[in-house]
Amino acid sequence: TVSSTGQITTNSATLAAARTVAGCKRVIVTSNQTITSAITWGASDPVLEIEKGAILTFSGSGALNLTGASYVFPPDSQIFDGTSGAVTGLAKAYPQHFPGAGFGTKMNNALAAIPTAGGIIDATGLIGAQTVDATITISKPVRVLLGAYTAALGTNQILIRASGASIEGIAKIDENNSPSR
Repeated sequence: TVSSTGQITTNSATLAAARTVAGCKRVIVTSNQTITSAITWGASDPVLEIEKGAILTFSGSGALNLTGASYVFPPDSQIFDGTSGAVTGLAKAYPQHFPGAGFGTKMNNALAAIPTAGGIIDATGLIGAQTVDATITISKPVRVLLGAYTAALGTNQILIRASGASIEGIAKIDENNSPSR
């Protein structure tokens, strides 16, 4: 049901069903949700808010396309998980919200969520020692913001293959698995 402030709090209702309820201005996900089919969340849909601790898991053909949508995601938490599906259409993506064992996989998953036209990757929440577990390929005009971290690249690389892409921050990159500046 829609509250007097136009909000729906989802915990057992499906996300897709909550999106289409008349009079709803905000959908708040309070617990884990599994997305098994593609959902497009557009500019005319309610604001999508994921509370800290809630995780969207993708399985099968599950995907979430945030085309022009308004959304609120908590800082410093992973909210997307799963081995299939994708989140797309984010103007700004936070790698710590995406699955992956290491910095490289999280960055690549966040980059995949940004539209072809570009956006911002805010990796300032990934701090301290990081393992680059996969080569990072930047093929869109994104602005990557880095926090205070040291990265062990090993044999992996960071490849910039897009005009207009930039990396900004105070990161320490270490190709030899030892501290460097």
